[in-house]
Amino acid sequence: MSSAESDGTAPQEGRKHKGSISRYPCMLMKSPLGFKGTLTLSPSELRYKAQGMLTRSVLKIKSVSFPLDKIGSLIAEVVSNPQLVLTCEPEGRARGARYTFYCRAAETLLDELVPLWADALKAQTTDVGLAARRAVMDAAEQHEELAGLDSEVILTADHTIYHVRQGHAVRSWLVLTEESFYCLPDPISDFTEYVSIPNNTIRPLPIDRYSRGHLQFEAGGKHMQFYPCSGDRFRNEFWQHVVNQGAIQGLEPPEGVLDAVVGDSVFARMVSNNELLVMEKPGKVIQQPDGLGLVVTDQASAQLSMHHPLTIDIGGSNGLLRFDTVVRRRRERTESQDLMLVVEYPKDISFHQNRRTSYRIRIMQTIKAQVLEGDLPDNHPAYKGLPCLMFDICVDGCSFFHNEELTMDTRLLLQIPGDDQILVQAEVVATSQHKDSPGKWMHGCAFRDLQPTARSSIFQMILKKQRQEIKRQRR
Repeated sequence: MSSAESDGTAPQEGRKHKGSISRYPCMLMKSPLGFKGTLTLSPSELRYKAQGMLTRSVLKIKSVSFPLDKIGSLIAEVVSNPQLVLTCEPEGRARGARYTFYCRAAETLLDELVPLWADALKAQTTDVGLAARRAVMDAAEQHEELAGLDSEVILTADHTIYHVRQGHAVRSWLVLTEESFYCLPDPISDFTEYVSIPNNTIRPLPIDRYSRGHLQFEAGGKHMQFYPCSGDRFRNEFWQHVVNQGAIQGLEPPEGVLDAVVGDSVFARMVSNNELLVMEKPGKVIQQPDGLGLVVTDQASAQLSMHHPLTIDIGGSNGLLRFDTVVRRRRERTESQDLMLVVEYPKDISFHQNRRTSYRIRIMQTIKAQVLEGDLPDNHPAYKGLPCLMFDICVDGCSFFHNEELTMDTRLLLQIPGDDQILVQAEVVATSQHKDSPGKWMHGCAFRDLQPTARSSIFQMILKKQRQEIKRQRR
């Protein structure tokens, strides 16, 4: 019996990798039947283990091992029936054998597998230049339009995981020449399409969720996404060669702007239409000829086109600087490998004193605020509780919009909806009239006598919101 159909149930030993082994319940689909089992991911392989004596007797195997360096392509389909379609070349099986697993966490499994897959390909390839040249020759034979490629000088090359589209990844080869960038099919993969892009049409995009070695760019209006197996080595060489063309006009900043915002900060936050788009901790602002350059790594910044309006907060130890601006351009900052988002110089900058030390997050939702002690008339409806819009929250306090002006030290009872309704007492510590709505006020309050259960519920609310933001940015 081959290793692909061995009786062993434990994953093979592999190179150490961050994170523990993961297991995913699944069904191996063999039309029209599905066989229950578990997919176990380790640094060296993906292993299917059949569940139950009946399943094993029908399949005539206990487990199937898919060495990561033998996987050609993976498709995680999550639209209707979540499934993982795997093309592999395990020992003793036909080249390009295809396996389909029903797996509810197919997309999560693919995300976790990609870095391990890249590590396995890196360890497998001893001579990248020779292997890349073979891939070039194979592609030239299969595609007439690439006939002259085998005579071009290769500046750098690398094995890669190519994200063809969301949920579809294939092993391929990246080749960079003087004039063009190529992504060529790997012979072991069943994917035969190739990518050819002139270098002068490539525009950078921010780093993706997997690692700093992830390569993304825009070309011809299309988002290209790769995971080079060598990590930063290929990525650095690629961006050093690819030159982004475009004239940059010099502008003079308003007086005082550079002294106020340029340099390192505790955080840099970008908000648009009351939605948090980018949060960098720590933050960094660098002067550019045409505006302020903010170093960012967040994927959400890829959505920001030219002239997109933004409100930017630059946080310091004593408070934050806030200004409105618009996006001028994006460019790669090669010395740190971070994306730089360049915005116009602000006309006005406001300072807001920071009265909270805990991490706050934007949550726009309706809460109920009941005045317990304050300067309002005795019969004011606020003593019975009025709905208002919460702006942000942390475990120490929150801020909200209210139709009434509340004086400092006003005592409140806040009803905050969540998985369970949260009741907390609070005290107004800051108040200001909303600049865009004269009839509304923004009040900042600190929680008082917060019970452990309420504190835990607020923390869980913040954690849930953070996870939702991360999930949204990954789409």
